[in-house]
Amino acid sequence: MKVKLVVASGVHEGREIPLAGPQFLIGRDPQCQLRPSSPAISKRHCAIIIRGGKVFVRDFGSTNGTFIDGNSIQGEIEVNNQARLKAGPLDFKIMIEVAKAAPTPPKTPIPKAKPKGDDDEFAAFLLEGDEGAANPPPGIIPDGSTVMEIASQSGQEGEKKESAKPDTKKNDADTRSAAADILRQYQRRPRS
Repeated sequence: MKVKLVVASGVHEGREIPLAGPQFLIGRDPQCQLRPSSPAISKRHCAIIIRGGKVFVRDFGSTNGTFIDGNSIQGEIEVNNQARLKAGPLDFKIMIEVAKAAPTPPKTPIPKAKPKGDDDEFAAFLLEGDEGAANPPPGIIPDGSTVMEIASQSGQEGEKKESAKPDTKKNDADTRSAAADILRQYQRRPRS
């Protein structure tokens, strides 16, 4: 947060005084940051205080008073941007600039599709990866799949293995194209 006083009237109208630190004192006392020589200003007249992301003006019981937007104040009050501060002959606008954080894009939840029918169940199965591979939902493995049951036969194992060996190139191509077709259909369907 940046706070500054801008001279609102007089010879120095428009001149800016940036406020450094959490408290800015106005008065004739040597400890004050702004020390006008006017007798209408008390030794410790008032202060601009920055606390908790807000700006306050405090009058220290000055003889001639401190005014915010034309109203005399007692003690401490919160002020808004462009509030008018008058203390004796001094006339300022209090300018408050709040640093704006970079906007963060809203998080849009991605809805999970609820599978409907065999194609949707199979697409969900494919998207699960290895987790669901052990127990695929019944009836969703398409024809031409590489999943097959091979019974072991003793005695003729060498012959049977040779003849039972599937043509993996053909089966891989069938499975890939079937999976690709199902995924295309799954991705094209309207989402609710």
